[in-house]
Amino acid sequence: MDVLNFKNIINFGCDLNFNLPFKVENNSVLEIGFGNGEFTVKYARSHPEIFLYAVEISKACVIRCVKRAKDLSNLKIIRTDARYMLKELFPDESLNKIIMNFPCPWPGNKHAHRRVTAKDFADGLASVLKINSEFQFTSDDENYSNEVWKILGAHEALNPEKFEINSEIAYLTKYGRKWLNEGKNIYSLTFRKIKKFSVERQIINNSQIKINKINFFYKKQ
Repeated sequence: MDVLNFKNIINFGCDLNFNLPFKVENNSVLEIGFGNGEFTVKYARSHPEIFLYAVEISKACVIRCVKRAKDLSNLKIIRTDARYMLKELFPDESLNKIIMNFPCPWPGNKHAHRRVTAKDFADGLASVLKINSEFQFTSDDENYSNEVWKILGAHEALNPEKFEINSEIAYLTKYGRKWLNEGKNIYSLTFRKIKKFSVERQIINNSQIKINKINFFYKKQ
């Protein structure tokens, strides 16, 4: 299946060209790292009042999500690396909520830059969320959850609001069901943006971004 034929997708790394940050729809929610798209599609279908942006770097995962999405009009799938592109895609205070379900904990110091707790990523979250909006983080990894709670909770613009264990989850993912069946605890964390916060973007012009020596060119589908 050619994901570029799906009208509601932006596929980075192709010969593309449009303005960034792009105009964000009203009442927008962002999901980072959607896996097979099960949660993504259920959430979008159950909340027709919101517009869901879903970011994933894996082409295989994007294809699976596209197959599930079909005729959904309140979902846009973005294939890129959220670590670098979150703050480039979305302007300050443009998102009503950000959701991250069961991300890889990336244990070990050499992978620390991949975790939610990396400063650049945490600053990006704090920048693009609207004031009084939430970042919701769910994990089966206790150490990672504690690290996220400690580091993001100390961010000047984010208030640690809830740290729940095995709370009810409306839409369980494949991994969520797997971890529960194995008897693992599920940790649900909520942070609320409490003050204005901004980060420097690396946009060179309307059609080119230079990040970590990688150039991305893109266009509207």
